Amino acid sequence: MTKLTCIQSFLPLVLAVVAIVLGTAPSLNCETVEFQQADGKTILAGPISYRTRDTTSEWRTDYNFSTQSCHNYGSLRDGLDTFEYVVDAKTRTVWAFLILTPLLGALVIVQAFLAATCGSSSSPGCRGRSMGGWNCLGAGFLVTGLCQGITLLIDASSICRDNPALQYLAAIDPDLATTFPEPCARAAGYALTIVACVL
Repeated sequence: MTKLTCIQSFLPLVLAVVAIVLGTAPSLNCETVEFQQADGKTILAGPISYRTRDTTSEWRTDYNFSTQSCHNYGSLRDGLDTFEYVVDAKTRTVWAFLILTPLLGALVIVQAFLAATCGSSSSPGCRGRSMGGWNCLGAGFLVTGLCQGITLLIDASSICRDNPALQYLAAIDPDLATTFPEPCARAAGYALTIVACVL
């Protein structure tokens, strides 16, 4: 095996590992989209959590809404017993693909590692003549990238259009809630998801 062949064998594996890390990070973090007020208050939101950032002064809300660390949207129910937020089908789709994409990506990475070290794919479904090991890996990478791309629906979902944190804020402080723009703006996590799709 020459150096060039070795690099060609491991390059898809390296790119896939970087992609899975970059694609999974936004789902665990709460900086995929943001709602920024004119005076500096910002609500950062991810698919499953939110946090606040204030560059000017402290938040003045009850029920400990303001937080510098990511909090699950479910934690909002603890502060206001009657609060129930609306989740649409696009949000549920984003949640489903946030779970499916890393699992599928991990399987493809294992297959790519076996293909790079053993010289062929270990999966019985990838040994056929028309779908040889590397062609099957390419299809796996493509499907994983498409699944990652579906998570970009977050800017068309209720996370962006009717965010649970904004719904909660409207329940406890309606005047403050109306000062945040809707829909959301894209934040760093959104860009990381796009990079993961490309990789």
